[in-house]
Amino acid sequence: RLCQAFVAGRQWVGLTKGRDSRVVEEPNPRKRERHTANVLTQYFWTAIGKLYDDNFMPNLQFARADEEAQRFLEQCVRAFRFAWDEEIQAGDRILEMLIELLGYGTAAMRCRYDMSAGPYIGEVPVDGNGAMVPIDEQDPRYQEVMQKMQLGQSVEYRTMREGKIAWDVLSPFNFLVPPGIPHAHLFPWVIVDTPLPLDQLRSMFGERAAGLSEQDLSQVNLIGDRDISTADDPFGGSAKLKDHGLLSTMYETPSREFPNGRIVNVSQETFLEEKPGLPYNINGHPKAGIAFFRYHRVPRRFYGIGLIEPAVGPQRQRNRARSQNVEMKDKNLGRVYSHKGALTEANMPVGRIMEHIEVKQSVGDLRSAIMETQGVPPGPWITAEVEANDADLEKVMGFRDLVNSESMRGVTAYAAFALQAEQEDKRVGPILAHVRSGVIELSRFTNAAMRMYWPTDKHVILAGPDNVVDAYYFNASKIPEAAYFSYGKGPAAPRSQAAEIQKIFDVYDRSVSSGQPLGMKWLMGSLDAGKALPFPQGEADLQREKAELENLLAAQGQMPMMSPLDDHLAHLPEHRVAWQQASLNGREDVAQILLQHILQHEQTMQSQQQLVTSVPGMQGGFGEQGSPQRMASDQAAGMPPPSA
Repeated sequence: RLCQAFVAGRQWVGLTKGRDSRVVEEPNPRKRERHTANVLTQYFWTAIGKLYDDNFMPNLQFARADEEAQRFLEQCVRAFRFAWDEEIQAGDRILEMLIELLGYGTAAMRCRYDMSAGPYIGEVPVDGNGAMVPIDEQDPRYQEVMQKMQLGQSVEYRTMREGKIAWDVLSPFNFLVPPGIPHAHLFPWVIVDTPLPLDQLRSMFGERAAGLSEQDLSQVNLIGDRDISTADDPFGGSAKLKDHGLLSTMYETPSREFPNGRIVNVSQETFLEEKPGLPYNINGHPKAGIAFFRYHRVPRRFYGIGLIEPAVGPQRQRNRARSQNVEMKDKNLGRVYSHKGALTEANMPVGRIMEHIEVKQSVGDLRSAIMETQGVPPGPWITAEVEANDADLEKVMGFRDLVNSESMRGVTAYAAFALQAEQEDKRVGPILAHVRSGVIELSRFTNAAMRMYWPTDKHVILAGPDNVVDAYYFNASKIPEAAYFSYGKGPAAPRSQAAEIQKIFDVYDRSVSSGQPLGMKWLMGSLDAGKALPFPQGEADLQREKAELENLLAAQGQMPMMSPLDDHLAHLPEHRVAWQQASLNGREDVAQILLQHILQHEQTMQSQQQLVTSVPGMQGGFGEQGSPQRMASDQAAGMPPPSA
């Protein structure tokens, strides 16, 4: 709560003593100056910008590689992208998680299937987990339902919505973990507290939730907490929830008594429901669907330290120093001490800010009863103290280069931008790797939820390249269980607009220095597009493409036609490779056509070489007058022949 207050700009607060401490406003009986110079929010959002990546979605791969399966797996990848973008809106959820993570040091995300969302699909049979049973003869759940119906046993039906996959962002206020266990994979249980409307609780659990009443709950929001609690108002100005109750969901990991784990729902000490088994089974291991994230890890402790907590002290000192400076400026610019009644309208000091203090009158001259002081004028020590506080903050936060960009001055090459980005990534690299590992774990849960809960005719709609809509019906029950998620290796290249423009100029300058300039049209087009455009197609590329087209004609049994503009040195390697491939594949007819075409190129190239060596102007004979063609052109232009 203290970190929450400081990020929100309420920084003249403290903690009460005792085990049940609260964040309260610090008393100010003397009405001292309280100036807030909040720099934490700047560091906070800078760190989030460094950690957040708009392409957190990992690469999805499956074990099967045959051609028929590959086409279906491509549909699986597109369906996962649909779930990521449309149902989960994963980018927004990850950003919310980073806000909690950097603010509190610890956060979590839970993957679940929200049965209350989506269109109604009617009365359908459900399995023991409340999931809709797919109409698939190969699915064990469908086989179990059919077997029950054949034996005359009852099958549970529910009026169901289609539902959707959801990621819940959990702050430390929303979950309880076993004390004394530093690693999440060793937890025997985890309890997730979720505030829900009472009507929703009663619809979820029926008569067991009929006796639930409204609880005194408040909405916890890291950025939006505007007011601080007092002794009379422990929740301060944070939004109170009306007609809500707290649902506690306990996920117990597998044990001897419960081999697949279990889920227990409780609210206000009222038992609501118990489900055998955890929601997901990943590679044979039951999972609750929760991934934990920690910022600065502490040895032998589960809860981490956020970005804000170490900076509370330096920020307090900065505010205190600035407030003292303001007071000194106002009060120490000189005072006037006088006996009561000694100052009149005629001798009142004017022209500067002064504080008038009346003292008891003593015996003596009236002039000696008036004393003026100059005070302590502001000096460089004020700036030095502010710089010292800023230096403390920069060291504590660890983001100096990211905030003031001092290290980027004089950087004029894209390679230097990339090196600088790599050096900065070393600071947040382990944290970012930890975040990505948690996202991969959530992606595994998402893939399992698609396979378990999506209907067999799920309508997937994606916006493809060039705004072309890709829409199809997808049978999620056939998704393979063996799914692999991964990220590319190595540090990310700098993606700022300044770095991209610098790369454009670097490529253009290198093309000029190499004697193959790209031209002003390419430069201007790249700058307008904000990225380096593909290189213009050169003469060599066109010749190779023409050679490949001639190879296709030969494969269709047609003899390619020679052109006087053909570059034989560019055509011959392409034709020879095609001729070897045709010979190895047993296409003798194609090989013969290509061989004849190759011989035509070689003969034409030899003829051109002989013609060049036989021109008199190249070997002498006419001396400095050059070839007959050169003399004829000079004569036509009215130029005199060169002198001997």
